[in-house]
Amino acid sequence: DSIGCYAKYLPLFCTIEEESEFWSFLQKVELEIERLLEWQDYFEYTDNKTEISFEFNQIPSLASNNQTSFNIYRLEPFRESFKLRLFATETEDKLLIRLDYDSSKFTSEAIEILLEEFDTLLARLALRPKDNLRKVDFLGEKERKKLLLDFNSTSVDYDCEQLVDILIEEQAKLAPDKIAVVFEDQKLTYRELNEKAEDIAFLLEGLGVRNNLLVGVYAERSPEIVTAILAILKAGGGYVPLNTAYPKDRLSFILEDSGVKIVLTQKKLLADLPESQIQYICLDSNISKRTRDTVIKRGSEDIAYVIYTSGSTGQPKGVMVTHRNLVHSTKARFSYYKEPIINFLLVSPFAFDSSVAGLFWTLCQGATLTIPSEKFQQDMERFILLFTQNSISHMLCLPSLYSAIMEISSPRQLMTLKTIIVAGEACPKRLVERHLELFPEIDLFNEYGPTEATVWSTVYKCSDEDMFQIPIGAPIPNVKVYVLDSDRELLPLGMAGELCIGGKGVAKGYLNRELLTQEKFIPDPFSNQLSDKIYKTGDLVKFRLDGNIDFLGRVDNQVKIRGFRIELEEIEEAIKEHAAVEQTCVVVKEDESSEKSLVAFISPSNQNAFTVGQVITLEKEKVKIRYLPNDLPIIEQNRSETDFLYKTIFEEKDYLKHGIEIRDGDTIFDIGANIGMFTIFANQQAENIKIFAFEPIPAIFEVLRLNSQLYSPNIKPLNLGVSKSIDSTTFTYYP
Repeated sequence: DSIGCYAKYLPLFCTIEEESEFWSFLQKVELEIERLLEWQDYFEYTDNKTEISFEFNQIPSLASNNQTSFNIYRLEPFRESFKLRLFATETEDKLLIRLDYDSSKFTSEAIEILLEEFDTLLARLALRPKDNLRKVDFLGEKERKKLLLDFNSTSVDYDCEQLVDILIEEQAKLAPDKIAVVFEDQKLTYRELNEKAEDIAFLLEGLGVRNNLLVGVYAERSPEIVTAILAILKAGGGYVPLNTAYPKDRLSFILEDSGVKIVLTQKKLLADLPESQIQYICLDSNISKRTRDTVIKRGSEDIAYVIYTSGSTGQPKGVMVTHRNLVHSTKARFSYYKEPIINFLLVSPFAFDSSVAGLFWTLCQGATLTIPSEKFQQDMERFILLFTQNSISHMLCLPSLYSAIMEISSPRQLMTLKTIIVAGEACPKRLVERHLELFPEIDLFNEYGPTEATVWSTVYKCSDEDMFQIPIGAPIPNVKVYVLDSDRELLPLGMAGELCIGGKGVAKGYLNRELLTQEKFIPDPFSNQLSDKIYKTGDLVKFRLDGNIDFLGRVDNQVKIRGFRIELEEIEEAIKEHAAVEQTCVVVKEDESSEKSLVAFISPSNQNAFTVGQVITLEKEKVKIRYLPNDLPIIEQNRSETDFLYKTIFEEKDYLKHGIEIRDGDTIFDIGANIGMFTIFANQQAENIKIFAFEPIPAIFEVLRLNSQLYSPNIKPLNLGVSKSIDSTTFTYYP
């Protein structure tokens, strides 16, 4: 008595294996559908979280019962609860496909691209049904053109064969008395900057600095660091910025790895530098004024600088950036940013490549570079005064720093600002909302770019139209970007893959890391020029329909916190070097304000688990604990005596001479135990041993008691010589 479709939606579960062929996969799906149809009369799948459905019907072109005949002209769903529904109808001579979609979720352009992909997929699988599904290319020609050409139509004609120091020198000739650098109460004109750099360059040339020779710069924020960088470039060398906050081990490694023979520094920092054959030249000493008669021949492929980033091997790696890379990066800013710089506030440390942006963009444009004090973040109210005092027009900083600036500043204090650029970490949506609320007249940009692609590769002008997340933007002038899979194949729009960067910003490679360079800097698969390279960033991204890119995370465990590029494996390896750690896992924790921090979870070694717990307890009690060279904790009374005992007992192993052994289950008497150095040593040599440690002097005994508490409940400290009463026993004596 009724006519209609009473089919119910059922969940279809299927897994595509790594090496699945289409034909075998299709057979699995058919079997699963047959199994599902048995349940058609019993229930309907109504999971509201499922947004996609498939419907297939086989319909004869004509149906009749001798008296009446009819055909189905059109099928329409009575109720639609899905956001996307693929409706397929098979007739006698064709397969009709219709894609219904929720227009509030999808645009017509997105659906057209999806249909083109589906059509391409069907056509290719029909011809080659045994192809591996993972390797089937279903990009249509229109989408491929969009990804390769439309999104990468970034060509801008500017000369990259110039040298950046020559561009700055030209500004010194155009406006010699204009202020180039401001630092606190110090000011340098372009003439003074150029002359001071010439004097240092003459000195460097006399010391043998030539093309591609690296020179270190180890100095605090000051005009001197700017003149040092410019001087090195003039002499033909490449500068290696060294952060004064580096640990000594990292500083020593970079100096050795880079092979620098000369470091430009300041007198007060000499004591922090390692003793070596390196020649240290103090920028704040008297450097003779000399005129350079000849200028050495240099080229755009010469190294301009080497900046060290972190590495999963546990050691930093130096990225070699050429003059061509640097001039491209600088002139791309001239092309993209329309608001000319009046005064740029350089907040980035000089060892970070973000400093390159402000330094050369400003000076090559003939504007003023303002450098805040070394620890400006400790006095933010004073820092905010720089904006009005110096008429700051541009600034590039971390999103977290800009958030802090907005919290404590008023629109009047930032009234001279024209352009704010955030970079170095993800830009939160609420930062943009807050900016547009407080400073709608100031342009806000979100930049992205690894050191290996010369500071910046994509950029996005932030607006209130971004509903969910702030993209990292589209490629800058003369840069190409691709989203590739693990086989280096182009991925469709909206599909997550690794961001690979090509164009004029791709650096020369890693210093002294040939294999790593070959792994990360690979031939551009979409270029006809054999010399063109792309850099594999390791960043997980996807393209939006408009050509902007969303950052999704990493394909590995690298993270960025406050601008520092950190590889979690590097932190884990460093933690595992500690004797008390068996295993560790380092993760990133983000609080409600989007502030990120590193958290390490550790599994103590069986031998040292007790000690770790005791250290935590004693540190809470404000007990001062020192770590021995082998990372074992100890509480000491006299440092010199501790060092002597450590050398005698742990390094020279005097107590194990003459064939003496410490075995599992032994009982040991440590007579005259002092602070317990031998007790600690013996406790490390075997398991399940009992130690009686004797120390009659009360003050020293108290230290012994704490050290015993650190290591084992089987250590019993005794505040006496050997015994309180006369008796006899047998024990092993260690002379």
